[in-house]
Amino acid sequence: MHINTIIFEGLRKLRLNHRNGKKDDSSPPGFAPRLINVIVGPNGGGKSTIIDAIRCASDPRALATIFRENIATSTNSELTIEFKNKHSLQALFQKTDVDTCEVTLSIGYPDGIKALTIGKIENGNITRSLSSLIRSLGVNVLARTSHNEEGVELDNFVSVLNENSKHLVGLLPYPLLPGQITMDDPDFDWSNPNASISIRDQSTLSIYFNDDQFQPSHVPISLLPSGWRAFGGLIAWLSEAPKECICIIEEPETHIHPRLLRILMQRMNDIAVSSSLQIFITTHSPTLIDVGAWPVKDISLYEANGYELRELTDVANTLSMLGIKPSDISQSNGVIWVEGASDRLYILHWIELWCRNNEITPPVENYEYSFLFYGGSMLGHFTAQREEHLIDIFKINRNSMVVMDRDLDFLDSEPDARPTNSTSETKTKILTSVPTWLTQGYTIESYLPKAFFDHYFHIVGGRAKKKSGYSKVEIARRFIEQHRDFRGSFLENSDLPYKIKTLLEEIHCWNRA
Repeated sequence: MHINTIIFEGLRKLRLNHRNGKKDDSSPPGFAPRLINVIVGPNGGGKSTIIDAIRCASDPRALATIFRENIATSTNSELTIEFKNKHSLQALFQKTDVDTCEVTLSIGYPDGIKALTIGKIENGNITRSLSSLIRSLGVNVLARTSHNEEGVELDNFVSVLNENSKHLVGLLPYPLLPGQITMDDPDFDWSNPNASISIRDQSTLSIYFNDDQFQPSHVPISLLPSGWRAFGGLIAWLSEAPKECICIIEEPETHIHPRLLRILMQRMNDIAVSSSLQIFITTHSPTLIDVGAWPVKDISLYEANGYELRELTDVANTLSMLGIKPSDISQSNGVIWVEGASDRLYILHWIELWCRNNEITPPVENYEYSFLFYGGSMLGHFTAQREEHLIDIFKINRNSMVVMDRDLDFLDSEPDARPTNSTSETKTKILTSVPTWLTQGYTIESYLPKAFFDHYFHIVGGRAKKKSGYSKVEIARRFIEQHRDFRGSFLENSDLPYKIKTLLEEIHCWNRA
């Protein structure tokens, strides 16, 4: 019996409707679970609250834990679960004393008839009438919190490991590393599905490793790699679950390497589809929250943020919410997009001088931020709005700032001024969707001190043109050599100090814990 909709209000910290003495009269929100449902959020955000609310459909003990212990009497606290077979469960909670809560519980049936009872939860104990009514619903909710082979048939556990042995490092079918020595047996029966692992006794397995085909090793189950035990135990548990039931899995990533975790996702998907299991997963894993990597399309991603449960569609924002930074996977925490190499040199130097002038430590390039070049007219191939056939800036790095030359693309100095051509329309699109530094003058060189600018550039038809045969990069290097103090390094009365300060604030946001 799968869940069609869950509606709730005032469960623990989620959706309390009594704030600052004013009641929130908006309708309680609901969400419609799919076949596989992934729930993320910070510790204390409410993931367990949602899981326990689902458990209420079959476990009366969970009913005694989901309401808020200390709330005003005017606060609504309720839970409604509607099932795909038209049955429903509704619980209304009313605090009556310090350790007592009155519960109005009703079960709805497809013919419109309802069974109703009123009981109490006192000191964590639920009255028998409430318990009986919940059990009469006949919903089967299974929950798994362990991360080993406990609670499953040993034969099933071993079978799962054998079926996936080519993904388990060191087992017989797993590829050897270059130069790794092995003792080959030409008569070994590779077609045997139980070739890698067999049961020696209830606590010991007989295992063939890929560097010795002649003789198995006797390994206590307790000494197997933790990831193997977690992987095999979970898949075996799911395969033993009755058809059409609801399965709750908390943090299945525990002990499991991301590469093996992707195999786990495939196996979970296969079992969910073949046995029609509705699965709810709580996780902190960036691998599991990548819903696009799941084979099944009937999947949803939700965030429990301490107040509400909301569906998420942008995995990049979800990673930020989880506190995962690009540097955690050896990438810089943000990208500054510039047109060319000279822009990078100027900005790097101004960052260093500004920080020195303000006695702060400058951010570290290629860790706290990096530069990427987009090369002038190529900017038209980038987007931050998921447009077809264009490159998504935020897919390259979700923390991004674009530095754009104003050129002659706007009629006046304001960024939102009327565009003059198709190029400025592209720039306007970037301005409205990505943090952007639009230069005050024609190009980044327009920020240079007047004497330095006049020595190397002149204005022709409103455009800054080089006077000399030096390259723009060489001119930038000469600027760096000659200007070692921030106060004299830019055109007087320009917005350069504000732009550098804003850029550093953006970099700080990318890197804060």
